[in-house]
Amino acid sequence: MQSILKKHKLLAVLLLAGVLALLNLGTDNVRGTVSSLFSPLQSLLWRAGQAASSFTEGVFLGVELQQRVRELEAENLALSQEILSLKEAKKENDRFREAMGAASQGEFDMLFAEIIGKEIERDVLLVNKGTADGVKKGMPVITQSRVAAGSIGEAFEHTSKVLLLSLSDSSSDVKIQGKEMIGVLTGQGRYRARLDFIPQAQELLEGDVVVTSALGGVFPNNLLVGELRNIDKSDLAAFQGGEVELFFHPRKENSLFILTNEP
Repeated sequence: MQSILKKHKLLAVLLLAGVLALLNLGTDNVRGTVSSLFSPLQSLLWRAGQAASSFTEGVFLGVELQQRVRELEAENLALSQEILSLKEAKKENDRFREAMGAASQGEFDMLFAEIIGKEIERDVLLVNKGTADGVKKGMPVITQSRVAAGSIGEAFEHTSKVLLLSLSDSSSDVKIQGKEMIGVLTGQGRYRARLDFIPQAQELLEGDVVVTSALGGVFPNNLLVGELRNIDKSDLAAFQGGEVELFFHPRKENSLFILTNEP
């Protein structure tokens, strides 16, 4: 069987060689006749060649398409990052506009500042505004939601330290919102604080909102501070108090506002 196949292959090769010889060496009439006879075969071979060419081009186009897809994916990631940055910038602008809206009503003169660092052992933040921007020691610092955060402890040329209300051994005059109760907020460290020196005769309730008092000469009145928790009341003591869950926490904010001039 194999010998028959070999003979057929040999005959096919000899026939093809003969055809090529006639096409190249024969007269015009001979070449025309041979061409006509073998045109179906030529057409088949041409279509096969075209198909192979198209397949090859498709392979190369597929590679190019894959490369383009990768480029588009990279561009998409870059655009996504840019959109994210724009969203963050919009948030900061919205905060600034909200705060400046309050300032335009004559409430406060404020300076926008970004939080750029924190001391490890103390409740002290570093912001990117300093004496070159008009910042001075003692200026109160708040959030865009009118929550008291702390005050300027030190002001350098381009940065300042913000002493938070929770700073250990710090104290601020505060009052209970909607009640004639004035007490003292004492920092406990690690973003904790407590309220003290409320007379026992006054009704102090868990959930009462603590706000700033202007008596201390640092904050204006009625800035939000926190909410009262775990009241300790004793008939043997002259005063009562409790823990205060502060509304401000650095994890919730990226920026602050320095009050440069309270009315």
